[in-house]
Amino acid sequence: MEEGGRVVTLAGDGAFSYTIGELATQAQYNMPIVNIVINNGTLGWIKLWQEIFFKNPQSCALEKQDYVPGYAAAAAGLGLKGIYVEKPDDIGKALDEAFAHDGPSVVEVRIDDRATPIHSFKRRMREPEDKPRPRPGTVYKLREWKVSPDL
Repeated sequence: MEEGGRVVTLAGDGAFSYTIGELATQAQYNMPIVNIVINNGTLGWIKLWQEIFFKNPQSCALEKQDYVPGYAAAAAGLGLKGIYVEKPDDIGKALDEAFAHDGPSVVEVRIDDRATPIHSFKRRMREPEDKPRPRPGTVYKLREWKVSPDL
């Protein structure tokens, strides 16, 4: 990495939960990493698929009414700079603060629990449907395997 450079990670709260232990290593070595966590309080992809195809989301909530994990707070507890962002207008200031910090940081950005960048999901969620939609078939068709002539 170039002197003075930064590594930036971007993950949803579900994906970030799998790697949260790595924050201790970042703190231990004072690595110049800005971790951005998009937090909607749920395993968003799983929830959307369960809603669209089963009309029955289950096991996808990462928080409950009396239990809300705080990724910025967890980062601070591990020795990183933890910044929590609740309003979109505060994102710029939070990123400036994270990049100005001499060490690793976590910027936790709270978003709507139904937010998704996938336009087809947004469209399907707007379509009224009382019953589950048909499940998709093969998502990807694999090409025929070929054996290398060198084998």
